[in-house]
Amino acid sequence: MRFVQTSDLHLRPDTPERLDALRQVIGLAGDEQADALLIPGDLFDTNDAATALRTEVRDLLESFEGATVVIPGNHDPAAFPPEADYGQRTRVLATVPHERCSIRTERGEEVVIHGAPYQRNTTLGQVLAGLDIDDPLSTVLLAHGTFVGGWSLVDEGDEDAYLPIRDDDLAGRFAYAAIGHVHARATFDGWRADGAWGYAGSPIAVTRGERGPRHAVVVDFEPGAGVRDVRRIRLATPYWEPVEIALPPWGSTSDAVRDVTAGLEAASDTPDPCRGLLLRIRGWTEGDENALRAEVERVVDRFRSAHRVIDVSLGVTTIRTFLDDRPELEDILARVRRLGEEESRDDEVVRMAAALVVRAASEAGS
Repeated sequence: MRFVQTSDLHLRPDTPERLDALRQVIGLAGDEQADALLIPGDLFDTNDAATALRTEVRDLLESFEGATVVIPGNHDPAAFPPEADYGQRTRVLATVPHERCSIRTERGEEVVIHGAPYQRNTTLGQVLAGLDIDDPLSTVLLAHGTFVGGWSLVDEGDEDAYLPIRDDDLAGRFAYAAIGHVHARATFDGWRADGAWGYAGSPIAVTRGERGPRHAVVVDFEPGAGVRDVRRIRLATPYWEPVEIALPPWGSTSDAVRDVTAGLEAASDTPDPCRGLLLRIRGWTEGDENALRAEVERVVDRFRSAHRVIDVSLGVTTIRTFLDDRPELEDILARVRRLGEEESRDDEVVRMAAALVVRAASEAGS
């Protein structure tokens, strides 16, 4: 059997690009000849969004010839009332604390899928208490929560902990656990045939905090034997990449332009219409702040065609306005620069040291 896993699309009527991402995932499921599409939560951003988009989403899900299994997440807990129609091949597992269904292919393979919708003020262990699993190697879990203990998720785009999930909740009970809630990226435990779990991450950047290309997950599964393979498939959907540039206190406008140009050249080596750059420029300049902004915009314009968009944030201060009342600090900065040159230190290390000196002086008010 083959599954395609996605989650956390946060569909809304005013974000048609997210519906396009779902369309792309469903197309991938068809191309991969998947038997089921697994969506472990937050298909919709709100319950109202689910009502507004139900017809469009139903039409999309019905275009997939396999089964779709979906559970509610923390954003759409009431999006799937019993009377809501999401298509004849869609199985909604919305009953708390958990609900099950089975999928049987024309080849005679059968898998049991348990769904644990998002629930407040509890843990997955408590949700599944008392659940007996007849054949773990033929059983899959869908859950919406945060994996904790023994492994941690620390990354841009992750949300706070909801419905804590521990390895002991999964090991020996499910051959595979498809988990939603973490947006950042596709993330897997070191999977093995008798027990594996994974997040697919959002298939499209929902916020600027979710960095890097987006993916769906393909899981090859043999009932009675477990997971055979797990693959990430990159999607052609919008994502963000950060470019951070720190300007030293002694830099001129031309120095800053050189550094910004170098950073953008490195980030633009391969054009990508899905990539949005988050260009963050911080630090100091010996020149005029407005003049620097104008020069930066001219540089950025040269590289816009290589990206979906370039989002520029310029936080640069004229160093002279800061040093006029601090002559001793100016001498310290000169020494930092000279020592870096004498010891052949990496330029970035020297810049960081200088920035820390200025920051410390600023916070101390000296």
